[in-house]
Amino acid sequence: MKKRVVSFLTCMAIVSSLFGNQFAIYADDNIAIDAAPSEMIESTVLSEDVPSGHDELSDGDAAENTLSESVPVNENLEGEESPVPENNANADGVVGPPEESELPNLDNLQPKPDTPTVLDDGMGMIVEVTEEDMEDVEVIMPLNPETPDESATAKYGSYINFADETDTFFGGEIITIYNGVTISGNMATVPEGSYTLIYLPKDSFEKPSMKDVSLSFEKIKEAEISENETDYIVKTIYKELYGGYNSATPVKVSLRRGQTKNQSRHNIKQEFYTSDDKLKAESELAVNGKAKLENAESTYHSTVRMVSEVNENFVVKENTFIPFGVNYFRFPNSNEVDPRDRRIYATIPEGVRVKENSGWTYDETLKKWYKDVPVQQLNYDTTKIELDFSGINLSENDSKEKARVFQVDFSAQPVENGEPQTDLEPYKWVSRRSYYILKVEVSEAAYMSISTRRQIVYMNKDYGLYQPDSWWNSINTISIPFDKGLLENIRMFFDHQLISYYRINNHKGDEETRKLIITSARTDVPLYSYPSQIRLNIIGNEETVAFMRSKLEGTKAYGIKFDDTKELITDQVPITTTSDLNSSLNDTDWCKFAENEYKAIVFEFPNGGIEMVGENEINKFSSVVHTNVVADLRERLVDDLKTKMDKNEEPKITARNSNPAGYPSYDDFSDVYVKEWFKVTDDATELSETNASARSDTDTYYTLQFESIYRNTNINVTNGKSFFVEDTLTTELSYTHKRNGKASDATQPENLNIYYLVPDGLEPIENKEVFESMEIIRGYQDGYNLIVAKPKNIKIPNLIPNDTSISRAETNRYSIDFKATKRLDIRKYSIFAAMCLDNNQVDIRNGRQYGILQTDTPSGVFSNITKDAKNRPEVSTSFTNFGSV
Repeated sequence: MKKRVVSFLTCMAIVSSLFGNQFAIYADDNIAIDAAPSEMIESTVLSEDVPSGHDELSDGDAAENTLSESVPVNENLEGEESPVPENNANADGVVGPPEESELPNLDNLQPKPDTPTVLDDGMGMIVEVTEEDMEDVEVIMPLNPETPDESATAKYGSYINFADETDTFFGGEIITIYNGVTISGNMATVPEGSYTLIYLPKDSFEKPSMKDVSLSFEKIKEAEISENETDYIVKTIYKELYGGYNSATPVKVSLRRGQTKNQSRHNIKQEFYTSDDKLKAESELAVNGKAKLENAESTYHSTVRMVSEVNENFVVKENTFIPFGVNYFRFPNSNEVDPRDRRIYATIPEGVRVKENSGWTYDETLKKWYKDVPVQQLNYDTTKIELDFSGINLSENDSKEKARVFQVDFSAQPVENGEPQTDLEPYKWVSRRSYYILKVEVSEAAYMSISTRRQIVYMNKDYGLYQPDSWWNSINTISIPFDKGLLENIRMFFDHQLISYYRINNHKGDEETRKLIITSARTDVPLYSYPSQIRLNIIGNEETVAFMRSKLEGTKAYGIKFDDTKELITDQVPITTTSDLNSSLNDTDWCKFAENEYKAIVFEFPNGGIEMVGENEINKFSSVVHTNVVADLRERLVDDLKTKMDKNEEPKITARNSNPAGYPSYDDFSDVYVKEWFKVTDDATELSETNASARSDTDTYYTLQFESIYRNTNINVTNGKSFFVEDTLTTELSYTHKRNGKASDATQPENLNIYYLVPDGLEPIENKEVFESMEIIRGYQDGYNLIVAKPKNIKIPNLIPNDTSISRAETNRYSIDFKATKRLDIRKYSIFAAMCLDNNQVDIRNGRQYGILQTDTPSGVFSNITKDAKNRPEVSTSFTNFGSV
C-alpha cells in the first residue's frame, strides 16, 4: 500500500528575554515516535537552542540504526531520494530538542473532502492532511539530536542536561534540568512501569518537592520523591512506551542555600530501569556552584589628643592597647554568600605590636598577621586587632596638625583546610586612627553659641486648629480647597522664639559681668501670603512677665515691602502673656491691619534692645520673648495650583525659593539680631563686644485639595519565576487612593478597569469574587492579548466621623491567576499592567469636589490604551502604570 509521509515542524527554542523582568515557560510534552527507523524518511526541525541529549547508552554498543549511518531513503516520493538530516538536524544543520507529547491519532481524523486539516498539539507541531492522505499515513520524528551511536543490540538510552546554556548557579537558584529517555526504534513497546531515578546528593542540593517535577503529559504515570543516607531521589514512572520513543521532561532542583561554595562541582546521577528493575542506561550531569563574598567599610576615626596615656616625655605608657577594626560588613543575599571561613589579613603600622594571645598569627612570608573566622561570625569584635602602643614616642606630634597616623590595612578571602583560596577576589578595608600631644596647654578663645526657633501652625478664623492632626512644626503642608471662598478659614500662625539656646563656650570667668542685648527680630511670610496681625508674647510666670514687660513697652513694628522699603505699622506693639505655647492660639492683644504688599515684619525693641546682665539673668529670661505673626492666603494661590493641575502636574507649590510670574522673591524664615559682651581670652581685662544673629527656617508646601490614585506596587508574580505548561501563575498589583483635605467626601472611581497585556497562550482564570467581569481582546498586539478586568470591590478613602486626619488613603490589591497553556513556546515572557478610570479630572461639580487625579502618561505598550480599550477618561493623557514582570 502506498504510504504518505507527514512532516512535523517543531519549535522549542529558548530565546533571550524581550522585556525587563520576566518569567519563563518550560515544555513538558512528549513526542512518541510510532515508526521503525527503517521507515524514517523526512523530518524538519526548527530549533536553535535546546537541551542536549546524553552521550552514552548503558549497553555501550554501536547504534542499530543511527540517523547518520543506517537510514534508508524513501523510494516512493516520485523517485527522489530524501535522506533524514544527520543528527536530527534540518537542512541548515539546526538541531531539534527532545520533546514530550504523544502524536495525534491520525486514523480518527474526519476532514471535509478536499479541505486541508491543520492539527496543533500545542507545541507548534503542524500536520497537514487531506482526505486522500488519510488512507494510510505514516508519522515520523527523529530521535534525540544528541543520542549517541548505538550497536545493533542497544535498545535503551538516557540523558540528563540543562534547560539552557547556563551550568553555574547560586545556592537556592532554580535549576531546570531535562530528564531524558530514548527507546530504540526496532522495539515494539516497553511495558508500563519503566522508570528513571535522579540522585541529588544531600550535601549539595535542597530537598525537592513534587511541585518541582512536571507530570502534565501523557506518558508519565506518576512520580515520587524519596531519600537515602546520601541522596534525595526523584523517581519518574512511565506508562507503556513505544519503539522510537524519545522524551525529555523538566525537573526543578536547586543547590543548597548559603552552603554552595564558589567554583564547586555537584554531580547529578540519572538511571533508567525497565519495569523488572533492570538498569538499562545511566547518565551524569555536573552542576557548577558560584557564590559571592561580603564587603567591608573602612573606619576613619577622629584625631585624638593623648593626655593620660603618655608620660612626662610624651611616650605612650605600658599596657596601652588600642583596637582597629571594620565599621560594618555588607553581605550579599544569604543564599549567595560563600559558606567557607574567612582568612583575615592585617598589616600593622611600624612601631606597634599585636596584643599577645589575641588570636592572631604572624605569616613570615607575607609579613602579615592573620586569623580565620567563620563567615557567620564576621563582625567588629571577631575581626578587630588590638595593638600595643607601649613605647610610642609622640613628642614630635605636638599639635593637631602634626598628629601621627596609624593605619591597619585589612583584607579577607575564603580559607579551606587552613589554605587561603583564590577563586574569589579578596576584599579590603582600612582602619585609621590619629594621635597627638600638647607640650604646653593652650587656652582656646571664648565664643558665643546662639539659636532661635520659628514654628508654624494653621488655624481657622476662630483661632482653632485648621488641621486637627497637626501642631507646631517647622515643616508644613497645607491642603488648599478649590473654592476660593474657603481661603478665609485658613490662616498661618508664626511663632518666633527669639532665643531658644544661648551659651558662652570656653568662658573666662565673666559670669557676673557678661551682657546680652536683643536688638531686633524679623519674620518673613511665605509666598502667596500677607501678614495681617502681629503682637509680642511673654511665655512664663509672674516674675518673668514683671521683668520683661517693661523692656518691651514701646516696641515698633515695620512692614517690609516688595522693594525692601520699610513702612511703620505701629510704634506700640501689643504685648500678651501665656503660660505655654499651646495656649497662644487666641484672639487677645493683636494689632490687626488690612491686606497689604508686605513680605516681612521687623520688630525693633525700645532703648537699644532688651538688655540682660550676668549669666543667671540671661539664662533665666532670654528665652521667654516670642513674636507672633498671622498671615492670610492670597486668592492667586488657588489659580496657580489649578493651572498646575490643568497641565497634568502635581498641584503642589513650595513657598521657599519660589518666584512665579508677577511675584518678587520670598523667604520662609525668621531672624534675631543681638549684641553680646564677654571676655574672649584669659588675659583680657575688658569685655569684648560681639554682634551676632541667628536664623530659623520653616518649609511651607501648598497642595490643592484633591484626590489621587497612584501605584502602590508594580505587577509581580507571587509564586515563582519559571513555570511548566499547565502550571498556574499568580500575579498581584496594588494601588492607593488618597484624599487630601476634608472639604468633601471621597469620589468613587467611575468605570475603573485594570488592563493586563499578556502573551497569547497565557489564559486568565476567572474569579468573580475579585473581578466582576473579564474580557479578552485577542491579538491586541502581535503575540499578545489584552485582558480588561473590572474589580468587584473598590475601597475609597471616605470621611470618617471624629477623624482628626486632614487626609486618608485606602489601598486596593488585586490578584489574578493565569494558566500556561500549550500554545506557549519555551522562552521568557513579560506581562504588562495598567489601570484607567473615566473621572480622572479634578473639579468642582454640584458644589463639591469631584474627580481623581492620575499622573502617569500612557506610553509604550499602553500608548493607545485610552482610545482603543474600554475607558474614555476625561484626561486621555493620564492613567496608572503598573509596569511589567
